Amino acid sequence: MILYHQQFAGCCGLHDIKSGHPNFGLWIKKEAQNKQIGKRVVHFALKWILEHIEQEYIRYRVDQRNVRSIKIIEDFPAILSDSAENEKCATFKILEYRVVKKKINKPS
Repeated sequence: MILYHQQFAGCCGLHDIKSGHPNFGLWIKKEAQNKQIGKRVVHFALKWILEHIEQEYIRYRVDQRNVRSIKIIEDFPAILSDSAENEKCATFKILEYRVVKKKINKPS
């Protein structure tokens, strides 16, 4: 759960931890967007994951139309590794970014 001024602002999670390439996900409610919350959460969460969980890389998947989420992950040392149509809905094209263990600089 993500709080902003003691109000619910969104959530994030890490899935498939034991796989060696867990999935990181983020959702920020509309009213809490454009406040740099997502950027800060992703920075601190990815940094913590890289330091404390054994992994080959972390996957961050995003719909290609989600420009804000793409901007957040492209501010980090992430590599666009794959894209695919969503099996459940053909209008979604999923981009998969990978974050590998190396130093992540604090966002400005």
